[in-house]
Amino acid sequence: MPLYSIRYVCEGSLTSQKCLSLNFGGRELRFDFPARASEGDRFRVTLKAEGIGWEDANINAQKILQPCLDALSFSTGQPLLLLFWELILKDETGAEDRRALCFEATEHPAQFELNETVLGEAQAILNGEQEPAIDLCWHRYALHRTLTLDRFVFQWLAFESMAGEAQIERKCENCGHPYSHTGSNRNEAFRIYRAAEPEVTEKEFKREIWGKDRNTVFHGDRYPAPAHLKRLNNLTPKLRKACDLEIERRFGLTAQQRRVGVAAIHLHRYNMFGWKTAAPDSPFAPDFPWDDVRKEFFERPPGSVWVAAPSERFTTLNFVEDSKGW
Repeated sequence: MPLYSIRYVCEGSLTSQKCLSLNFGGRELRFDFPARASEGDRFRVTLKAEGIGWEDANINAQKILQPCLDALSFSTGQPLLLLFWELILKDETGAEDRRALCFEATEHPAQFELNETVLGEAQAILNGEQEPAIDLCWHRYALHRTLTLDRFVFQWLAFESMAGEAQIERKCENCGHPYSHTGSNRNEAFRIYRAAEPEVTEKEFKREIWGKDRNTVFHGDRYPAPAHLKRLNNLTPKLRKACDLEIERRFGLTAQQRRVGVAAIHLHRYNMFGWKTAAPDSPFAPDFPWDDVRKEFFERPPGSVWVAAPSERFTTLNFVEDSKGW
């Protein structure tokens, strides 16, 4: 399979005056730290991974990247978060014409105008017969999370907390003696969820949503696969809607389609560029004009409009079409 070099951006307080590396699974993970203070708490890690295409290579790279960050976070006691891949090169040894994928991520503050209507609704919750509980706290925490897994975890905590507990009847597998224990109330959870998603069956909820989606996260023994993360990303808004309806019911609030706000607006753009390398014998040509690309595309102020002048160093390709099968 083709070999790719993938550079990721990570968030953390680590710093060093030199490049360092870790080795795992027969691969080297190289750490590069910013020379400029403007980079803040971000650093880069680069590793090589095989794949049928660049997307497959990115998935395979996680098997090396995640354990390395886990181990380093433990040894340093520092929080480390993988944010996104930034640059992908392909082993195209012998070719003068090279291509590269670049990912652009920008963040802008978001604002919400506070008004008497929403303030009155919040006051109604505080004046209710039952005081706000921990489930409303988890419901709030979920909004502040941007990562798919993080948002699902807190939204599920809110959802399951609202469902409460029940006595679970069991029989001993050896002697058949009946016994009971306190556990999460799946029947009440199904009622809350079905209020938002009336088409779901009890069997589907308990087997797929509770049995697979929930249990794989809270009791799983492996890193979540991209396909599962996609399922969680689609499930979380449904859980939130179910929680919204239950909160409205409990506090006598007017049912409405509720806005899901964000602390910041994240803009993502995928780019593909081509250039002629002066090192065709190098698997991953070291002369990709990153500084020129960054200056031309990534350092423009938000909302600006410009016409990119033709560059002698690189050409802009069609990401959607040209990245297929690359």
